[in-house]
Amino acid sequence: MIRISRDQNDMHRYDDIMGLHRPQIEGEKEMSMHDRAGQFSPFAALTGYGEMIEQAEEEFDRSDG
Repeated sequence: MIRISRDQNDMHRYDDIMGLHRPQIEGEKEMSMHDRAGQFSPFAALTGYGEMIEQAEEEFDRSDG
């Protein structure tokens, strides 16, 4: 069993840094919020899996009728 100390479970442990601005490299263009959000969006870990499921579903529907 993993024990989590009270400090690690404290929801306010980062309150002191939450309002700070993130570092900006001089001369670098700031990334848009849309592009930044895209870094954290879901990705298809199983490429082609969705298509495989759809194909199996279509085959099942054809065999059912």
